[in-house]
Amino acid sequence: MASTAVSRHVVAVPYPGRGHINPMLAACRLLAAADGELTVTVVVTEEWHGLLASAGVPATLPPAGRVRLATIPNVIPSEHGRGADPAGFFEAVDAKMGVAVEQLLDRLERRPDAIVADTYLAWGVPAGAARGIPVCSLWTMAATFFWALYNIHLWPPVDDREGEQVRLSDVKIFRSWERSMKLTTEAFVNVRKAQCVLFTSFYELEPCAMDRITQAVPFPVYPVGPSISDMPLDGGAGKIDDEEHRAWLDAQPERSVLYVSFGSVVSMWPSQLEEVAVALRDSAVRFFWVARDSASAGDLRRIAGGNGLVVPWCDQLGVLCHRSVGGFLSHCGWNSLLEAVFAGVPLLALPVVWDQVVDARVVADEWRIGVNLSEQRREEDDGGGVVVGRDAIRAAAARLMDPDDGESREMRRRAALLREACRGAVQDGGSSRRSLNGFVKDLADGRLNFHIHVENNGRENFTLGNLLYEANIIPPCRCHVVAVPFPGRGHVNAMMNLSRLLAARGAATVTFVVTEEWLGLLSSSSAPPGVRLRAIPNVIPSENGRAADHAGFLDAVGARMEAPFERLLDRLRLEEEEETAAPVAAFVADFYVPWVVDVGNRRGVPVCSLFPMAAVFFSAYYHFDSLPSWLAKPPHQPVAGATTDNPDQRLEHYISSLASSSIMLSDLKPLIHSERTVEYILACISSIRKAQCLLFTTIYELEASVIDSLE
Repeated sequence: MASTAVSRHVVAVPYPGRGHINPMLAACRLLAAADGELTVTVVVTEEWHGLLASAGVPATLPPAGRVRLATIPNVIPSEHGRGADPAGFFEAVDAKMGVAVEQLLDRLERRPDAIVADTYLAWGVPAGAARGIPVCSLWTMAATFFWALYNIHLWPPVDDREGEQVRLSDVKIFRSWERSMKLTTEAFVNVRKAQCVLFTSFYELEPCAMDRITQAVPFPVYPVGPSISDMPLDGGAGKIDDEEHRAWLDAQPERSVLYVSFGSVVSMWPSQLEEVAVALRDSAVRFFWVARDSASAGDLRRIAGGNGLVVPWCDQLGVLCHRSVGGFLSHCGWNSLLEAVFAGVPLLALPVVWDQVVDARVVADEWRIGVNLSEQRREEDDGGGVVVGRDAIRAAAARLMDPDDGESREMRRRAALLREACRGAVQDGGSSRRSLNGFVKDLADGRLNFHIHVENNGRENFTLGNLLYEANIIPPCRCHVVAVPFPGRGHVNAMMNLSRLLAARGAATVTFVVTEEWLGLLSSSSAPPGVRLRAIPNVIPSENGRAADHAGFLDAVGARMEAPFERLLDRLRLEEEEETAAPVAAFVADFYVPWVVDVGNRRGVPVCSLFPMAAVFFSAYYHFDSLPSWLAKPPHQPVAGATTDNPDQRLEHYISSLASSSIMLSDLKPLIHSERTVEYILACISSIRKAQCLLFTTIYELEASVIDSLE
C-alpha cells in the first residue's frame, strides 16, 4: 500500500487579526495546492480558533485537508476589545505571544522545514533562527507600504510643509502612532534577517514597488497574490451564501449598487459615519452597507433612507463580484482592495489609519481606479476628529455610479484591466503562479536559507562571535562552532586565525576539522585556547603531491571528504547527548569546500562561508559568466578567436562593479588550471548562494568599493 506521508511541513504564524489571518489562510491554501507533498500547520490563539469555527472555517482546510489549525493559549487581549487600544494589543502580541509559539514549535512531532510568519511578528525570525529553521516573512499589505517601512530610517523630519512628492501629512499620521511605530521599526529590523518575503499582492498590480524591493533586499521576493479569503483556488468568482443578500442584489440593475464597508477592527468616528449616511441618502444611489456594529446599524439605516440595505456581515468577495455592484466605498484596507481589484470594481477611498492612507493614494494616483475622498475638503467634528463632509461624499458617489460620466467610465475601464491582470496572475503561466511554484521548488530543494546582513555600526572589537549571535545565527552564549578549512596551508592558516579570534572573546568553542595528515602537521604547535582539533581519515591525496595534479586534488576534496565529515558530526552528536560537548550551533567552512553548505542545510545548521583570498577575486568568480570563454581554458592551450578579447583589458570592462579595480583579465589566468578547476569554482559559487553569510579575511578599507558592490 502506498504511503500517505508527506515530505514537507510548514508552520504558519499569522498576526492575530482578521486582516492578517484571512490572507495567511489563503496563502497557505495556495501553497498546499501548489505542492501536493506539503502540509501546513497554522498557529492561532484558542480564541481565534473558536472565531474561525463559528465563521465556518474547519480545523482542516482544502486542498485535501493539508492545511490544519493548531492553537496556543489566549496570552493576548481578546479580539473583541482590540479596537479600543490597537497599540496596546500590538505590544501584547510582541511581548507575550512569541514564547507560546516557541513552546508549540518545540512540542511538534515533526520539525518544520520552514516557518511562514507575519512580518509584524518581530519575534518570528529569531524564533526560527534559534532552531535553524528558515523563516519566510508574509507581508499582508501593499508592497508599496512595505517599501516605505523598509526605508523608515530615510523618512524626512515632520514639519508643517506639504511637499508635492513626499506627503509629510501622511508621515505625521504614522508617527502619531508612536507606540506602534516603535514595534513596526523592530519588525523591519528583523525582516532583513528573514530568508524570503511572500507578498499577498501580485506583480502586475505594483510593478515599480516589486522591482525596487527585489533589487534592494538581501533575500528572494515572491509575490503570490491575490491572497484573498474565500477565493476559489482556480481564480473563479466568489459566491453569496446569504439568501436575503443575494435576493436583494439580484433585484437591482447592473452596476447600480455602491457597496460600503469600513473594515473589521478600527472604527470610524460616529460623526464620519453620519456624514456618509446623509451623503448616501441625498445622492439617491443604491447601496449595500456592512455595519458590523449592530448598535449603530439601526441609526445608519434610519439616516440613510430606503435606497439600500444595511447588514452586519456579508460574503464580501461574492457581493463585489455580483453583477449589480458598480462601486465600493472603502476604508482601503489592503485585503478589501485586493478583493475590489479581483472583482474589477472602482472605489471611493475613505482611509482611517495606518497603511490605508498610502493605499488610498495608490488607488487614486497610481491605479487611477477611484477617488481619494481624504483629498476633499475636511471638517473638524466636535470630538476633534477629521471628517470628510457629506457634500463631498455625495458628489463623489453620484459621479462614480453615473454610467454616463466620462471619468467614471475610465475608472471602470482601468478596473476591468486590473481584474483581468489579477485573474491572469493566478492561472497557469501567470506571474503569481510562477512565483508560487518557484517558492515551492526552493523550499523542496532546500534553497530557503539564511540571507543575513549585519552592520558593524562603527563599534570597536566587533568579532565573529558578535556577528553570529547578533545576526541570530547562534544564541548569545558560549556555543559550539565547527570550522572546516580547505586542506591547504594558505587556507588552514586563515581558518585557524579566524577560529582563534572567535574563541578569544569567549563567544564559542571551536572544533577544527582536518585530515589525519594535517593533524600531524599541526600537532607541532598547540591549538589556541578554545580550539580543539578533530580529524577525519586521509581520504584525499597527500599534501606532498597535490601540486602535481591540482584539479585532481580538488576533485578528491569535493567527492571524498563529505561522508567522513558527516560521520564525525554523528560522533559529536553522541558527545552532545552525553553532555561532554555543546550542540553544534554553526559551521564555518572554507569557500572551496562547498559540500559543507549542503550538510548544514540537511542538518539544520547555519553555514558561514570563509573566502581566504582578495574580495576582488571572489567578485570575479561570482560574475564568471560575464567573462570571456577563453579564461576557462588552461594556460598552455591556444583558443581560436581569443584575439577578440584583450588579455590586458581590465575586469571592469566585463564587471561594472569593479570599476575601481586595476585587475586585468590576464591576472586571472594563473588561477585557472583546467576546465575541471573552472567547474569546481562554479560549483562553489552555486553553493555560496545557499550559505547564511560570507566572511572575508580582508579588511573593508583595503577593498571598500568591491565589498560595497557585493553587498
